[in-house]
Amino acid sequence: MKGELVKRALASCRRVFLLLLLAITVAGSWVYWQSPTLDSLRPSIEQYLAQNLELKKVQLGGLSWYWAGHLWLRSDKLDFINSQEDVAFHDGGVAVRLPLSSLLTGAIQPDRIRLNGGTLNLRHNAESSAPIPAEQIILEDVTLNWSYKEMHGSLPGLRLTLDGDSSKLDAVSSVLSLHAQLDSDGLPKQLTMSCSHINWLPEKMRQQMQGSPRINIKLQRTSQHDWHILASAQSAQPVTLFPETIYAYSLNRIETEMNIRMKQLEPIQLEQVDISKVFWALGDNSISANGKWHEGRLTASATSDQLAMPLIWSWLRPLGDEAWQNWLSMMQAGSAKQIKGQLSLTWQNPLSSLPTSDAWKNMQYQLAAEIEQTDIALGLSEDFLLQTHASVKLNQSGLNADIIDAELPRQLGHSTGSLYIPWQTLELHVSGQSDVDVASLLRWFGPSHISDWQWGQAKASSTFELIWDPSQPEPAQATATLNPIGDWNVSIHDAALKLSTGSAQWDQQHGLNISGMHFQSEHMQGTLSLSTAAGADGNWRITEMDAKGESDFSAVAAHFQLPVSDADGTIKTELHFDKTWSGHIDMTAAGWQHLLGSSKDAGEAYRINFAGDVELNEAIPTIHMTKLESEGAALLIHSGIVKINRDAFSLYLNDLHTPSFSGSLDIRIPFADTPWSLSTKVRYLNRNALPEALDHPDQLIEQSWILTADIERFDWNDAQMNGVSIKLASAKNSLGRLKAKKISTAQLNITDVDAIFSLPGKGTVDLRKLSAHVEKQTLTMSATLTPESEGGMHWRGFAELGGDFGHLMKFGDLSKRFSNGDGHLLFSGQGIILKNQPWWQGIDGRLRLRVDDGRILEGGTLTTLLAAFNLTELYKLLLGQRKDLSGPGIMYERLQMEAIMQNQNIQIRNVALRSSAFDLVGQGTMDINQANIDLYLVAQPLQNLDALLAKIPLLRDLLGGKSHSLMRKIYHMHGPFTDAQVEAVSAEDAGLASPGIVERLFNLPTEWFGS
Repeated sequence: MKGELVKRALASCRRVFLLLLLAITVAGSWVYWQSPTLDSLRPSIEQYLAQNLELKKVQLGGLSWYWAGHLWLRSDKLDFINSQEDVAFHDGGVAVRLPLSSLLTGAIQPDRIRLNGGTLNLRHNAESSAPIPAEQIILEDVTLNWSYKEMHGSLPGLRLTLDGDSSKLDAVSSVLSLHAQLDSDGLPKQLTMSCSHINWLPEKMRQQMQGSPRINIKLQRTSQHDWHILASAQSAQPVTLFPETIYAYSLNRIETEMNIRMKQLEPIQLEQVDISKVFWALGDNSISANGKWHEGRLTASATSDQLAMPLIWSWLRPLGDEAWQNWLSMMQAGSAKQIKGQLSLTWQNPLSSLPTSDAWKNMQYQLAAEIEQTDIALGLSEDFLLQTHASVKLNQSGLNADIIDAELPRQLGHSTGSLYIPWQTLELHVSGQSDVDVASLLRWFGPSHISDWQWGQAKASSTFELIWDPSQPEPAQATATLNPIGDWNVSIHDAALKLSTGSAQWDQQHGLNISGMHFQSEHMQGTLSLSTAAGADGNWRITEMDAKGESDFSAVAAHFQLPVSDADGTIKTELHFDKTWSGHIDMTAAGWQHLLGSSKDAGEAYRINFAGDVELNEAIPTIHMTKLESEGAALLIHSGIVKINRDAFSLYLNDLHTPSFSGSLDIRIPFADTPWSLSTKVRYLNRNALPEALDHPDQLIEQSWILTADIERFDWNDAQMNGVSIKLASAKNSLGRLKAKKISTAQLNITDVDAIFSLPGKGTVDLRKLSAHVEKQTLTMSATLTPESEGGMHWRGFAELGGDFGHLMKFGDLSKRFSNGDGHLLFSGQGIILKNQPWWQGIDGRLRLRVDDGRILEGGTLTTLLAAFNLTELYKLLLGQRKDLSGPGIMYERLQMEAIMQNQNIQIRNVALRSSAFDLVGQGTMDINQANIDLYLVAQPLQNLDALLAKIPLLRDLLGGKSHSLMRKIYHMHGPFTDAQVEAVSAEDAGLASPGIVERLFNLPTEWFGS
């Protein structure tokens, strides 16, 4: 019973609950249906937010509710800008969490705001303030764009939580992690930050840094005005601050620890910074430092075990201009150890600006270090003090270094000394002491005309001082004192010179001074003292000089190839300069023979005095001696000029007279490896002016030369030459030329001589062309003459002689039977010509002769008659044009000869003559040495009938026989050239029995001259 009652009661309750639930649902549905939607409330919400949050502009998207453990109001879009325009949010969504308690009390106060996506722009300005919000603000995947003054940056993908209740700030992105606990005044109480690269920093800041270090910062507030900071930055690759500027500064790692005290917090004003630790490292280089900033001044001290010198040089770049910076960049070796430094710098406000340029200029600092294996550049000269070991002190005035050891440039050796660089001028002041190689030292900074000398292994104990502008390739000032160590074996323009004792002082500003130095050359020894100075034009000039020396005349004559024999004795020379030059050459103790025709015995007084000045108007300063005169009778010198400079020695004798020479000499002897030159104009020259042979030919030097001579009269033994011009050089294959208007001997006169030749070397003469006129003849010759080891000259070439043949035969006393005729004589061959034998001895060659239209002054009536019956000339007889029938003797059309010459023997292989009366052929020999001739001649009169007979075979054999000639005559010419006997002989006596030979002989004129 009870059970049924209970069941009925439960069923009644269920029905009541369902009815109540239905009523509530109907009532709630009616209320929801009648209530406004969230979208319809959006304008009211936007207006409410703008008024309460001081927003200049706000725009919401679609609104919706959702439950996620709490009630959230969400908008899929939010854009707003605050009234100060320093905070803006765009293109993102927002969700606001509303506590139920606030809904029940009627105060809608969110406790959490979440922004997701979109872009949050924060811009700092003078009116910006940042009170800590009471609610919790969360940013999820928001791009934060921020700006401060002229700097701006971007941080994408930021997740940030700012809790107003706990005053905590957490920010995380792909590159940045920040965790902070804020105090009630909004300043950090604790802060930890790390970032993996710097791409999120403003571009202006990124431009001041090359590289991407990892940065860590820790901050702890120790009191209301004090903070403790630990900061570090490090990178595997060097990071350069302020790249591409003279302030560039590189590092791999830097760590700092400091305490900061603020004088006031609003606005923030710094009172003091205590830097307990700064550690900097770049590769193997590191510095530890500490310091303090207080009342606008930073003081610091630093130490380092080792730093690379190129790194230290780079830190000095701000001290100078581009030239100074270029000089610093040239030094790339060495290290500094045991480094200690201090500095004091004015810095008004480290929080707002860097030190001013004036503050950097007035910075006080001191640095001490030991440098090793350091190369110090000497200006832009590409020279260095190498492997320098020194104690260095550096301060705001300059750099001082006590050089313990340094290797001088150009292999000069090692030196001790000092180096000073004042920052005001940035000039290098270098001084040192060393035993040096003289050549290297003078090539380094000596005068150019001294550095070109060859100093061999000359050593000197030296002290030197340099002042060098780092922007210049040469020092502004240079001084050196040299004291010879042993003998200096030097060479001046290939002239050996030994110097010893004394001293030499070189000053770039005041010149070279040599005191009491002994010199010895190949031909002179003595003492030398001199002083030099630089003129207004920068050229160095001798101001004072005293030199005395002695020479062996025989050695001097051999060396300079003087045209003299039997030279001996001593020459004493003195040279002085004190505003003017003066001196003398005393040859009293010397003697000679055949010096331009003069002779002198040793002991006979003879001296050459000279005086002059220095010509400064010439391109090269030149000693100009204008008063050159002799004392003594040996060789009269009335006026002369001597010029001496660093290029050459020149001597001009204008009025020189001896019994064998009268004229002028102009001699130039360069000190360089160039030819000597001799130019002379002579009124009279005799062969006796020149010696037969030079003294000591084994001492002659191989010296090139150039000779130019104009000689009015030249007597050479029995020959006299007039109007002679000679141009000749010793250079191999150079062309020489000799011209003479007339050469007269007892036998003949030669005129218009012109010879062009070359000297290939080793005594050979290549006579390219010789032309002359000899007794109505024109002579042309070309040949090569080569000296033979056993004496004489080997001749190879040809000679051609052309002119009046009859005159030539009479002039040579060869024959008086010839007259007129246009003759051409050609000889080609070779042989050896000896001085004391006739020219034809030893000559072999071929001789050819041709004469046209000449006469033989013997003939008679018969030859005239035979000529008249010449059939080919018969028509000229009828016209009266037969010159061969009038005049003396017989006229011939052509005479031709071929011969071979061997020594004095001439083998006449063929001789032929053609005239209108007869043809003549022959063979034989001539002996030039004995002036004899042995010649067989075959005459063929009626040669025209013989030619006609040869056309008729039967008559030719019947009348002419085997010789085919109607008539022939054989003669034998023998005896002296001038009076040879001519006799008629038989064919057998002439060796003409063989018909073959007769036929060949009589056909020869036809072969040569035609039928």
